[in-house]
Amino acid sequence: MKYDLFISYSRADYWDKNENVIPGNIVSQIVDTLEAYQQHYNFEYFFDQEAIESRAAYLKRIASAIDESKVMLFVASKSSYSSEFCSKELNFADKREIPIFQYCIDDAKTPLDIELLLGTHQFRSSKHYSVEKIVQDALSEALGFKVKPLSELIHVQPHITDGHTPKFKRVANLSIKTIVGIVVSALLLFSAHYVFEVISRDTEPVIPPLIDKNITPIEIDDMLTASQLFFTGKKHFDNEDYNSAVQYYYKSAHLGYSSAQNYLGLCYYEGRGVTQDYTEAVKWFCKAVKQKNAGAQYNLGCCYYFGYGVIQNYAEAVKWYRKAAKQGDAHAQNYLGLCYEEGSGVPQDYAEAVKWLRKAAEQGYVQAQNHLGFLYYSGYGVNQDYAEAVKWCRKAAEQGDASAQYNVGICYEKGHGVTRDYAEAVKWYRKAAEQGHTDAQSNLGKCYYNGNGVTQDYAEAVKWYRKAAEQGNASAQYSLGLCYYEGRGVTRDYEVAVKWSRKAAEQGYATAQCSLGVCYEKGLGVTQDYAEAVKWYRKAAEQGNESAKETLRRLGYTE
Repeated sequence: MKYDLFISYSRADYWDKNENVIPGNIVSQIVDTLEAYQQHYNFEYFFDQEAIESRAAYLKRIASAIDESKVMLFVASKSSYSSEFCSKELNFADKREIPIFQYCIDDAKTPLDIELLLGTHQFRSSKHYSVEKIVQDALSEALGFKVKPLSELIHVQPHITDGHTPKFKRVANLSIKTIVGIVVSALLLFSAHYVFEVISRDTEPVIPPLIDKNITPIEIDDMLTASQLFFTGKKHFDNEDYNSAVQYYYKSAHLGYSSAQNYLGLCYYEGRGVTQDYTEAVKWFCKAVKQKNAGAQYNLGCCYYFGYGVIQNYAEAVKWYRKAAKQGDAHAQNYLGLCYEEGSGVPQDYAEAVKWLRKAAEQGYVQAQNHLGFLYYSGYGVNQDYAEAVKWCRKAAEQGDASAQYNVGICYEKGHGVTRDYAEAVKWYRKAAEQGHTDAQSNLGKCYYNGNGVTQDYAEAVKWYRKAAEQGNASAQYSLGLCYYEGRGVTRDYEVAVKWSRKAAEQGYATAQCSLGVCYEKGLGVTQDYAEAVKWYRKAAEQGNESAKETLRRLGYTE
Protein backbone atom coordinates (compact mmCIF):
# COMPACT_ATOMS: atom_id res chain seq x y z
CA MET A 1 0.00 0.00 0.00
CA LYS A 2 1.26 3.51 -0.82
CA TYR A 3 1.47 6.08 1.98
CA ASP A 4 1.80 9.84 1.76
CA LEU A 5 3.09 10.16 5.31
CA PHE A 6 4.93 7.87 7.76
CA ILE A 7 4.80 8.70 11.49
CA SER A 8 8.02 7.79 13.33
CA TYR A 9 7.66 7.99 17.10
CA SER A 10 8.60 6.37 20.39
CA ARG A 11 5.96 4.23 22.02
CA ALA A 12 6.97 5.76 25.38
CA ASP A 13 5.50 9.06 24.16
CA TYR A 14 2.17 7.39 23.35
CA TRP A 15 1.57 4.58 25.87
CA ASP A 16 2.18 4.44 29.61
CA LYS A 17 3.74 1.44 31.34
CA ASN A 18 0.34 -0.29 31.47
CA GLU A 19 -0.08 0.12 27.70
CA ASN A 20 -2.81 2.71 28.09
CA VAL A 21 -2.73 5.69 25.77
CA ILE A 22 -1.34 8.71 27.65
CA PRO A 23 -4.12 11.34 27.82
CA GLY A 24 -3.41 14.41 25.69
CA ASN A 25 -0.11 13.12 24.30
CA ILE A 26 1.22 14.95 21.23
CA VAL A 27 1.46 11.80 19.11
CA SER A 28 -2.31 11.35 19.51
CA GLN A 29 -2.82 15.00 18.65
CA ILE A 30 -0.86 14.52 15.43
CA VAL A 31 -2.97 11.50 14.50
CA ASP A 32 -6.21 13.32 15.38
CA THR A 33 -5.12 16.26 13.21
CA LEU A 34 -4.34 13.92 10.31
CA GLU A 35 -7.79 12.35 10.63
CA ALA A 36 -9.34 15.81 10.60
CA TYR A 37 -7.46 16.59 7.40
CA GLN A 38 -8.59 13.29 5.88
CA GLN A 39 -12.13 14.69 5.93
CA HIS A 40 -10.98 17.20 3.31
CA TYR A 41 -8.01 15.70 1.43
CA ASN A 42 -7.42 12.27 -0.07
CA PHE A 43 -4.26 10.78 1.43
CA GLU A 44 -3.00 7.80 3.43
CA TYR A 45 -0.67 7.77 6.41
CA PHE A 46 1.10 4.98 8.31
CA PHE A 47 0.88 5.03 12.10
CA ASP A 48 1.96 1.76 13.68
CA GLN A 49 0.19 0.70 16.87
CA GLU A 50 0.74 -3.05 16.60
CA ALA A 51 2.73 -4.95 19.18
CA ILE A 52 6.35 -5.64 18.27
CA GLU A 53 5.83 -9.31 17.47
CA SER A 54 9.50 -10.07 16.79
CA ARG A 55 12.45 -7.89 15.91
CA ALA A 56 12.78 -9.25 12.38
CA ALA A 57 9.05 -9.13 11.58
CA TYR A 58 8.73 -5.64 13.02
CA LEU A 59 11.65 -4.23 11.06
CA LYS A 60 10.42 -5.85 7.86
CA ARG A 61 6.91 -4.39 8.30
CA ILE A 62 8.24 -0.93 9.14
CA ALA A 63 10.81 -0.93 6.34
CA SER A 64 8.12 -1.87 3.83
CA ALA A 65 5.91 1.00 5.01
CA ILE A 66 8.72 3.56 4.89
CA ASP A 67 9.70 2.37 1.43
CA GLU A 68 6.13 3.07 0.26
CA SER A 69 5.95 6.54 1.89
CA LYS A 70 6.58 9.98 0.40
CA VAL A 71 7.38 11.89 3.60
CA MET A 72 8.35 11.01 7.19
CA LEU A 73 7.19 12.97 10.21
CA PHE A 74 9.60 12.20 13.07
CA VAL A 75 8.25 12.97 16.56
CA ALA A 76 11.49 13.87 18.29
CA SER A 77 11.85 13.50 22.06
CA LYS A 78 14.16 12.13 24.72
CA SER A 79 12.53 8.75 24.21
CA SER A 80 12.63 8.69 20.40
CA TYR A 81 16.24 9.99 20.29
CA SER A 82 17.26 7.01 22.42
CA SER A 83 15.09 4.51 20.53
CA GLU A 84 16.97 1.99 18.42
CA PHE A 85 13.93 1.51 16.19
CA CYS A 86 13.49 5.24 15.57
CA SER A 87 17.16 5.52 14.69
CA LYS A 88 16.80 2.70 12.17
CA GLU A 89 13.66 4.29 10.71
CA LEU A 90 15.46 7.63 10.24
CA ASN A 91 18.49 6.06 8.62
CA PHE A 92 16.36 3.94 6.31
CA ALA A 93 14.27 6.96 5.25
CA ASP A 94 17.42 9.01 4.65
CA LYS A 95 18.89 6.30 2.43
CA ARG A 96 15.65 6.27 0.45
CA GLU A 97 15.93 10.09 0.15
CA ILE A 98 12.54 10.50 1.83
CA PRO A 99 12.03 14.05 3.22
CA ILE A 100 11.99 14.02 7.03
CA PHE A 101 10.13 16.61 9.12
CA GLN A 102 11.46 16.59 12.68
CA TYR A 103 9.03 17.81 15.37
CA CYS A 104 10.59 18.06 18.82
CA ILE A 105 8.00 17.73 21.60
CA ASP A 106 10.20 18.24 24.68
CA ASP A 107 13.49 19.91 25.63
CA ALA A 108 15.67 17.03 24.47
CA LYS A 109 18.94 17.97 22.81
CA THR A 110 19.37 16.45 19.36
CA PRO A 111 22.14 13.79 19.49
CA LEU A 112 25.11 14.55 17.27
CA ASP A 113 24.57 11.52 15.03
CA ILE A 114 20.95 12.47 14.38
CA GLU A 115 21.87 16.14 13.96
CA LEU A 116 24.40 15.07 11.33
CA LEU A 117 21.79 12.87 9.63
CA LEU A 118 18.94 15.39 9.73
CA GLY A 119 20.94 18.58 9.38
CA THR A 120 19.41 19.38 6.01
CA HIS A 121 15.88 18.31 6.91
CA GLN A 122 12.97 20.30 8.36
CA PHE A 123 13.15 20.95 12.14
CA ARG A 124 10.31 22.30 14.26
CA SER A 125 9.79 22.62 18.01
CA SER A 126 6.43 22.31 19.76
CA LYS A 127 7.38 25.38 21.79
CA HIS A 128 7.03 27.56 18.71
CA TYR A 129 5.16 25.38 16.24
CA SER A 130 1.65 23.96 16.63
CA VAL A 131 0.71 20.37 15.88
CA GLU A 132 -1.61 21.53 13.11
CA LYS A 133 1.18 23.57 11.47
CA ILE A 134 3.70 20.71 11.38
CA VAL A 135 1.03 18.38 9.98
CA GLN A 136 0.05 21.03 7.43
CA ASP A 137 3.69 21.45 6.31
CA ALA A 138 4.37 17.71 6.11
CA LEU A 139 1.16 17.07 4.15
CA SER A 140 1.93 19.95 1.78
CA GLU A 141 5.27 18.31 1.00
CA ALA A 142 3.68 14.88 0.55
CA LEU A 143 0.74 16.02 -1.58
CA GLY A 144 2.67 18.50 -3.69
CA PHE A 145 0.45 21.50 -3.01
CA LYS A 146 -0.23 23.94 -0.18
CA VAL A 147 -2.60 22.37 2.34
CA LYS A 148 -5.00 24.85 3.93
CA PRO A 149 -5.34 25.36 7.69
CA LEU A 150 -8.22 23.41 9.20
CA SER A 151 -9.94 26.66 10.14
CA GLU A 152 -10.42 27.36 6.44
CA LEU A 153 -11.84 23.90 5.85
CA ILE A 154 -14.32 23.69 8.74
CA HIS A 155 -17.36 24.14 6.54
CA VAL A 156 -16.41 21.35 4.14
CA GLN A 157 -18.70 18.30 4.49
CA PRO A 158 -16.58 15.37 5.75
CA HIS A 159 -16.35 12.20 3.71
CA ILE A 160 -17.62 9.17 5.62
CA THR A 161 -16.87 5.60 4.49
CA ASP A 162 -18.99 2.51 4.96
CA GLY A 163 -16.34 0.57 6.86
CA HIS A 164 -16.73 -2.67 4.92
CA THR A 165 -14.08 -5.23 5.79
CA PRO A 166 -13.46 -8.74 4.43
CA LYS A 167 -14.51 -12.14 5.78
CA PHE A 168 -17.43 -12.49 8.19
CA LYS A 169 -18.69 -8.98 8.50
CA ARG A 170 -19.40 -6.74 11.42
CA VAL A 171 -19.94 -3.05 11.01
CA ALA A 172 -16.99 -2.06 13.20
CA ASN A 173 -14.49 -4.92 13.39
CA LEU A 174 -11.44 -2.68 13.14
CA SER A 175 -11.21 0.64 14.87
CA ILE A 176 -14.55 2.05 15.77
CA LYS A 177 -13.19 5.19 14.06
CA THR A 178 -13.65 3.52 10.60
CA ILE A 179 -17.26 2.25 11.27
CA VAL A 180 -17.90 1.07 8.53
CA GLY A 181 -22.00 0.26 7.10
CA ILE A 182 -22.51 3.53 9.16
CA VAL A 183 -22.88 7.19 8.28
CA VAL A 184 -22.51 9.32 11.41
CA SER A 185 -24.62 12.13 10.10
CA ALA A 186 -27.47 9.75 9.28
CA LEU A 187 -27.38 8.32 12.78
CA LEU A 188 -27.47 11.79 14.29
CA LEU A 189 -30.42 12.77 12.12
CA PHE A 190 -32.83 10.34 13.74
CA SER A 191 -31.58 10.50 17.30
CA ALA A 192 -33.85 13.10 18.88
CA HIS A 193 -36.67 11.32 20.65
CA TYR A 194 -37.37 13.14 23.87
CA VAL A 195 -39.44 16.30 24.06
CA PHE A 196 -39.53 18.49 27.17
CA GLU A 197 -41.13 21.92 27.32
CA VAL A 198 -39.68 23.50 30.45
CA ILE A 199 -39.98 27.28 30.19
CA SER A 200 -43.03 29.31 31.07
CA ARG A 201 -43.90 32.22 28.80
CA ASP A 202 -45.06 34.51 31.59
CA THR A 203 -42.37 36.94 30.47
CA GLU A 204 -41.55 37.14 26.78
CA PRO A 205 -37.85 36.39 26.21
CA VAL A 206 -35.80 38.47 23.82
CA ILE A 207 -34.84 36.27 20.86
CA PRO A 208 -31.83 37.56 18.92
CA PRO A 209 -32.07 37.39 15.12
CA LEU A 210 -30.68 34.29 13.42
CA ILE A 211 -27.94 35.73 11.22
CA ASP A 212 -26.62 33.53 8.45
CA LYS A 213 -26.05 34.42 4.80
CA ASN A 214 -27.77 31.16 3.79
CA ILE A 215 -31.00 32.08 5.59
CA THR A 216 -33.97 33.55 3.77
CA PRO A 217 -36.10 35.11 6.55
CA ILE A 218 -39.70 33.92 6.90
CA GLU A 219 -42.58 35.28 8.98
CA ILE A 220 -43.43 33.27 12.07
CA ASP A 221 -46.55 33.71 14.21
CA ASP A 222 -45.37 35.11 17.55
CA MET A 223 -48.34 33.53 19.33
CA LEU A 224 -47.11 29.98 18.73
CA THR A 225 -45.95 28.11 21.82
CA ALA A 226 -42.49 26.52 22.00
CA SER A 227 -43.91 23.08 21.24
CA GLN A 228 -45.95 24.40 18.30
CA LEU A 229 -42.87 26.12 16.93
CA PHE A 230 -40.87 22.91 17.22
CA PHE A 231 -43.42 20.64 15.56
CA THR A 232 -43.99 23.15 12.76
CA GLY A 233 -40.24 23.20 12.25
CA LYS A 234 -40.19 19.41 12.28
CA LYS A 235 -42.75 19.30 9.46
CA HIS A 236 -40.58 21.63 7.40
CA PHE A 237 -37.53 19.50 8.23
CA ASP A 238 -39.27 16.29 7.18
CA ASN A 239 -40.22 18.01 3.90
CA GLU A 240 -36.57 19.01 3.43
CA ASP A 241 -37.35 22.71 3.76
CA TYR A 242 -34.40 23.22 6.06
CA ASN A 243 -34.35 27.01 5.70
CA SER A 244 -37.79 27.28 7.33
CA ALA A 245 -37.14 24.45 9.78
CA VAL A 246 -34.10 26.18 11.23
CA GLN A 247 -36.00 29.39 11.90
CA TYR A 248 -38.80 27.58 13.76
CA TYR A 249 -36.27 25.50 15.71
CA TYR A 250 -34.33 28.64 16.58
CA LYS A 251 -37.32 30.39 18.15
CA SER A 252 -38.43 27.26 19.96
CA ALA A 253 -34.89 26.59 21.19
CA HIS A 254 -34.63 30.09 22.63
CA LEU A 255 -37.83 29.38 24.54
CA GLY A 256 -36.05 26.44 26.17
CA TYR A 257 -37.62 23.57 24.22
CA SER A 258 -35.00 20.82 24.45
CA SER A 259 -35.95 18.91 21.30
CA ALA A 260 -35.71 22.14 19.30
CA GLN A 261 -32.29 22.78 20.83
CA ASN A 262 -31.24 19.29 19.83
CA TYR A 263 -32.57 19.56 16.29
CA LEU A 264 -31.03 22.98 15.86
CA GLY A 265 -27.74 21.40 16.88
CA LEU A 266 -28.31 18.74 14.22
CA CYS A 267 -28.87 21.42 11.60
CA TYR A 268 -25.58 23.07 12.48
CA TYR A 269 -23.85 19.67 12.56
CA GLU A 270 -25.17 18.75 9.12
CA GLY A 271 -25.16 22.19 7.57
CA ARG A 272 -28.89 21.93 6.85
CA GLY A 273 -30.41 25.38 6.45
CA VAL A 274 -27.36 27.01 8.06
CA THR A 275 -23.63 27.08 7.44
CA GLN A 276 -22.15 23.92 8.94
CA ASP A 277 -20.60 24.73 12.32
CA TYR A 278 -19.66 21.93 14.72
CA THR A 279 -18.93 24.35 17.57
CA GLU A 280 -22.39 25.84 17.29
CA ALA A 281 -23.84 22.33 17.13
CA VAL A 282 -22.13 21.43 20.40
CA LYS A 283 -23.44 24.64 21.99
CA TRP A 284 -27.06 23.65 21.31
CA PHE A 285 -26.56 20.00 22.26
CA CYS A 286 -25.18 21.20 25.60
CA LYS A 287 -28.27 23.32 26.20
CA ALA A 288 -30.51 20.32 25.52
CA VAL A 289 -28.59 17.85 27.70
CA LYS A 290 -29.13 20.12 30.69
CA GLN A 291 -32.76 19.03 30.37
CA LYS A 292 -31.73 15.36 30.03
CA ASN A 293 -32.71 15.16 26.35
CA ALA A 294 -31.53 11.67 25.37
CA GLY A 295 -31.11 12.47 21.68
CA ALA A 296 -28.85 15.40 22.54
CA GLN A 297 -26.89 13.28 25.02
CA TYR A 298 -26.20 10.79 22.24
CA ASN A 299 -25.31 13.52 19.76
CA LEU A 300 -22.95 15.19 22.21
CA GLY A 301 -21.34 11.81 22.78
CA CYS A 302 -20.75 11.53 19.03
CA CYS A 303 -19.14 14.97 18.96
CA TYR A 304 -16.73 13.92 21.71
CA TYR A 305 -16.09 10.57 20.06
CA PHE A 306 -15.22 11.98 16.65
CA GLY A 307 -13.76 15.27 17.86
CA TYR A 308 -16.27 17.52 16.09
CA GLY A 309 -16.58 20.93 17.77
CA VAL A 310 -14.70 19.69 20.86
CA ILE A 311 -11.38 18.04 21.61
CA GLN A 312 -11.76 14.31 20.99
CA ASN A 313 -12.34 12.53 24.29
CA TYR A 314 -13.54 8.90 24.35
CA ALA A 315 -14.20 8.87 28.10
CA GLU A 316 -16.44 11.92 27.76
CA ALA A 317 -18.16 10.29 24.77
CA VAL A 318 -18.87 7.18 26.87
CA LYS A 319 -20.26 9.37 29.66
CA TRP A 320 -22.88 10.87 27.35
CA TYR A 321 -23.61 7.63 25.51
CA ARG A 322 -24.31 6.02 28.87
CA LYS A 323 -26.70 8.75 29.95
CA ALA A 324 -28.69 8.40 26.73
CA ALA A 325 -28.48 4.60 26.77
CA LYS A 326 -29.99 4.47 30.25
CA GLN A 327 -32.93 6.42 28.89
CA GLY A 328 -33.41 3.74 26.25
CA ASP A 329 -31.82 5.47 23.24
CA ALA A 330 -30.92 2.64 20.84
CA HIS A 331 -28.25 4.64 19.01
CA ALA A 332 -26.48 5.31 22.29
CA GLN A 333 -26.86 1.72 23.48
CA ASN A 334 -25.26 0.55 20.25
CA TYR A 335 -22.31 2.93 20.46
CA LEU A 336 -21.80 2.27 24.16
CA GLY A 337 -21.59 -1.43 23.34
CA LEU A 338 -19.03 -0.74 20.61
CA CYS A 339 -16.96 1.35 23.04
CA TYR A 340 -16.87 -1.56 25.48
CA GLU A 341 -15.88 -3.94 22.70
CA GLU A 342 -13.04 -1.74 21.47
CA GLY A 343 -11.95 -0.47 24.89
CA SER A 344 -12.51 3.14 23.83
CA GLY A 345 -13.03 5.36 26.87
CA VAL A 346 -13.64 2.30 29.08
CA PRO A 347 -11.72 -0.91 29.82
CA GLN A 348 -12.43 -3.50 27.12
CA ASP A 349 -15.28 -5.75 28.26
CA TYR A 350 -16.99 -8.02 25.72
CA ALA A 351 -19.71 -9.10 28.15
CA GLU A 352 -20.65 -5.47 28.77
CA ALA A 353 -20.54 -4.87 25.02
CA VAL A 354 -23.00 -7.72 24.46
CA LYS A 355 -25.28 -6.34 27.19
CA TRP A 356 -25.67 -2.94 25.52
CA LEU A 357 -25.75 -4.22 21.96
CA ARG A 358 -28.53 -6.61 22.94
CA LYS A 359 -30.58 -3.74 24.35
CA ALA A 360 -30.27 -1.86 21.07
CA ALA A 361 -30.83 -4.99 18.98
CA GLU A 362 -34.03 -5.81 20.85
CA GLN A 363 -35.33 -2.38 19.80
CA GLY A 364 -34.76 -3.34 16.19
CA TYR A 365 -31.57 -1.32 15.73
CA VAL A 366 -30.04 -2.84 12.61
CA GLN A 367 -26.35 -2.25 13.25
CA ALA A 368 -26.61 -3.68 16.76
CA GLN A 369 -28.45 -6.76 15.49
CA ASN A 370 -25.77 -7.48 12.92
CA HIS A 371 -22.95 -6.78 15.34
CA LEU A 372 -24.51 -8.94 18.05
CA GLY A 373 -24.69 -11.68 15.44
CA PHE A 374 -20.96 -11.22 14.79
CA LEU A 375 -20.18 -11.59 18.51
CA TYR A 376 -22.17 -14.83 18.70
CA TYR A 377 -20.43 -16.04 15.53
CA SER A 378 -16.98 -15.26 16.98
CA GLY A 379 -17.66 -16.15 20.63
CA TYR A 380 -16.74 -12.73 22.05
CA GLY A 381 -18.52 -11.97 25.34
CA VAL A 382 -20.84 -14.97 24.83
CA ASN A 383 -20.48 -18.65 24.14
CA GLN A 384 -20.00 -19.18 20.42
CA ASP A 385 -23.41 -19.98 18.97
CA TYR A 386 -23.84 -20.03 15.18
CA ALA A 387 -27.61 -20.45 15.40
CA GLU A 388 -27.90 -17.33 17.55
CA ALA A 389 -25.56 -15.53 15.15
CA VAL A 390 -27.83 -16.39 12.23
CA LYS A 391 -30.89 -15.28 14.21
CA TRP A 392 -29.56 -11.77 14.82
CA CYS A 393 -27.92 -11.30 11.44
CA ARG A 394 -31.14 -12.41 9.74
CA LYS A 395 -33.12 -9.77 11.66
CA ALA A 396 -30.82 -7.08 10.31
CA ALA A 397 -30.69 -8.66 6.86
CA GLU A 398 -34.46 -8.65 6.58
CA GLN A 399 -34.34 -4.90 7.20
CA GLY A 400 -32.09 -4.55 4.17
CA ASP A 401 -28.68 -4.24 5.80
CA ALA A 402 -26.10 -5.32 3.21
CA SER A 403 -23.45 -6.44 5.71
CA ALA A 404 -25.98 -8.60 7.54
CA GLN A 405 -27.21 -10.07 4.24
CA TYR A 406 -23.63 -10.98 3.42
CA ASN A 407 -23.19 -12.56 6.86
CA VAL A 408 -26.32 -14.69 6.44
CA GLY A 409 -24.97 -15.78 3.07
CA ILE A 410 -21.71 -16.84 4.72
CA CYS A 411 -23.59 -18.93 7.27
CA TYR A 412 -25.59 -20.72 4.57
CA GLU A 413 -22.50 -21.34 2.45
CA LYS A 414 -20.53 -22.76 5.36
CA GLY A 415 -23.44 -24.47 7.11
CA HIS A 416 -22.89 -22.51 10.31
CA GLY A 417 -26.05 -22.34 12.43
CA VAL A 418 -28.16 -23.55 9.49
CA THR A 419 -28.14 -26.48 7.11
CA ARG A 420 -25.70 -25.77 4.30
CA ASP A 421 -27.66 -24.44 1.36
CA TYR A 422 -25.78 -22.87 -1.56
CA ALA A 423 -28.97 -21.60 -3.22
CA GLU A 424 -29.92 -19.75 -0.04
CA ALA A 425 -26.36 -18.41 0.22
CA VAL A 426 -26.63 -17.11 -3.34
CA LYS A 427 -29.95 -15.45 -2.50
CA TRP A 428 -28.43 -13.45 0.35
CA TYR A 429 -25.17 -12.71 -1.47
CA ARG A 430 -27.21 -11.33 -4.36
CA LYS A 431 -29.22 -9.02 -2.08
CA ALA A 432 -26.03 -7.59 -0.60
CA ALA A 433 -24.21 -7.52 -3.95
CA GLU A 434 -26.96 -5.50 -5.56
CA GLN A 435 -26.39 -2.88 -2.86
CA GLY A 436 -22.72 -2.68 -3.83
CA HIS A 437 -21.28 -4.85 -1.05
CA THR A 438 -17.93 -5.87 -2.57
CA ASP A 439 -17.34 -9.07 -0.57
CA ALA A 440 -20.84 -10.26 -1.47
CA GLN A 441 -20.18 -9.44 -5.13
CA SER A 442 -16.94 -11.43 -5.01
CA ASN A 443 -18.60 -14.40 -3.30
CA LEU A 444 -21.50 -14.32 -5.74
CA GLY A 445 -18.96 -14.42 -8.55
CA LYS A 446 -17.37 -17.50 -6.98
CA CYS A 447 -20.76 -19.20 -6.75
CA TYR A 448 -21.25 -18.68 -10.50
CA TYR A 449 -17.67 -19.75 -11.22
CA ASN A 450 -18.01 -23.00 -9.26
CA GLY A 451 -21.71 -23.63 -9.96
CA ASN A 452 -22.63 -23.56 -6.27
CA GLY A 453 -26.31 -22.75 -5.82
CA VAL A 454 -26.62 -21.60 -9.44
CA THR A 455 -25.91 -23.00 -12.88
CA GLN A 456 -22.20 -22.58 -13.60
CA ASP A 457 -21.76 -19.45 -15.68
CA TYR A 458 -18.27 -18.01 -16.17
CA ALA A 459 -19.54 -14.87 -17.89
CA GLU A 460 -21.80 -14.11 -14.93
CA ALA A 461 -18.88 -14.83 -12.58
CA VAL A 462 -16.75 -12.31 -14.47
CA LYS A 463 -19.55 -9.74 -14.23
CA TRP A 464 -19.66 -9.89 -10.43
CA TYR A 465 -15.90 -10.21 -10.01
CA ARG A 466 -15.48 -7.06 -12.09
CA LYS A 467 -17.99 -5.07 -10.01
CA ALA A 468 -16.07 -5.89 -6.83
CA ALA A 469 -12.62 -5.62 -8.41
CA GLU A 470 -13.30 -2.12 -9.68
CA GLN A 471 -14.10 -1.10 -6.10
CA GLY A 472 -10.72 -2.41 -4.91
CA ASN A 473 -11.69 -5.84 -3.56
CA ALA A 474 -8.44 -7.83 -3.63
CA SER A 475 -10.05 -11.28 -3.75
CA ALA A 476 -12.20 -10.26 -6.71
CA GLN A 477 -9.21 -8.68 -8.46
CA TYR A 478 -7.32 -11.95 -8.20
CA SER A 479 -10.33 -13.98 -9.35
CA LEU A 480 -10.92 -11.68 -12.32
CA GLY A 481 -7.26 -11.98 -13.25
CA LEU A 482 -7.60 -15.77 -13.07
CA CYS A 483 -10.55 -15.66 -15.47
CA TYR A 484 -8.47 -13.73 -17.99
CA TYR A 485 -5.54 -16.10 -17.41
CA GLU A 486 -7.70 -19.16 -18.07
CA GLY A 487 -9.97 -17.59 -20.69
CA ARG A 488 -13.13 -18.38 -18.72
CA GLY A 489 -16.02 -16.01 -19.31
CA VAL A 490 -13.72 -13.72 -21.28
CA THR A 491 -11.19 -14.07 -24.10
CA ARG A 492 -7.86 -15.22 -22.68
CA ASP A 493 -5.59 -12.21 -22.20
CA TYR A 494 -2.43 -12.58 -20.14
CA GLU A 495 -1.72 -8.86 -20.04
CA VAL A 496 -5.12 -8.13 -18.50
CA ALA A 497 -4.63 -11.09 -16.18
CA VAL A 498 -1.36 -9.54 -14.99
CA LYS A 499 -3.06 -6.16 -14.54
CA TRP A 500 -5.67 -7.51 -12.13
CA SER A 501 -3.29 -9.90 -10.36
CA ARG A 502 -0.92 -6.99 -9.73
CA LYS A 503 -3.70 -4.88 -8.19
CA ALA A 504 -4.50 -7.68 -5.75
CA ALA A 505 -0.84 -8.49 -5.12
CA GLU A 506 -0.07 -4.88 -4.23
CA GLN A 507 -2.76 -5.10 -1.55
CA GLY A 508 -0.90 -8.05 -0.02
CA TYR A 509 -3.13 -10.82 -1.41
CA ALA A 510 -0.76 -13.81 -1.22
CA THR A 511 -2.36 -16.00 -3.92
CA ALA A 512 -2.21 -13.10 -6.36
CA GLN A 513 1.43 -12.48 -5.46
CA CYS A 514 2.21 -16.10 -6.29
CA SER A 515 0.26 -15.88 -9.59
CA LEU A 516 2.12 -12.71 -10.53
CA GLY A 517 5.35 -14.57 -9.86
CA VAL A 518 4.24 -17.30 -12.27
CA CYS A 519 3.58 -14.70 -14.98
CA TYR A 520 7.03 -13.19 -14.59
CA GLU A 521 8.71 -16.61 -14.46
CA LYS A 522 7.00 -17.78 -17.65
CA GLY A 523 6.81 -14.44 -19.44
CA LEU A 524 3.00 -14.47 -19.64
CA GLY A 525 1.62 -10.98 -20.18
CA VAL A 526 4.95 -9.44 -19.15
CA THR A 527 8.58 -9.68 -20.24
CA GLN A 528 10.11 -12.75 -18.62
CA ASP A 529 11.98 -11.63 -15.49
CA TYR A 530 13.20 -14.22 -13.00
CA ALA A 531 14.27 -11.61 -10.44
CA GLU A 532 10.79 -10.07 -10.47
CA ALA A 533 9.27 -13.54 -10.27
CA VAL A 534 11.33 -14.39 -7.20
CA LYS A 535 10.38 -11.04 -5.63
CA TRP A 536 6.66 -11.87 -5.82
CA TYR A 537 7.17 -15.53 -4.82
CA ARG A 538 8.99 -14.31 -1.71
CA LYS A 539 6.19 -11.89 -0.80
CA ALA A 540 3.66 -14.72 -1.04
CA ALA A 541 5.90 -17.18 0.83
CA GLU A 542 6.36 -14.71 3.68
CA GLN A 543 2.60 -14.91 4.20
CA GLY A 544 2.70 -18.69 4.31
CA ASN A 545 1.68 -19.47 0.70
CA GLU A 546 2.79 -23.08 0.24
CA SER A 547 2.81 -22.95 -3.56
CA ALA A 548 5.18 -19.99 -3.48
CA LYS A 549 7.42 -21.75 -0.95
CA GLU A 550 7.60 -24.86 -3.11
CA THR A 551 8.39 -22.81 -6.22
CA LEU A 552 11.24 -21.00 -4.46
CA ARG A 553 12.70 -24.34 -3.38
CA ARG A 554 12.39 -25.61 -6.96
CA LEU A 555 14.24 -22.56 -8.23
CA GLY A 556 16.97 -23.07 -5.64
CA TYR A 557 16.09 -20.17 -3.33
CA THR A 558 15.66 -20.27 0.40
CA GLU A 559 12.43 -18.80 1.73
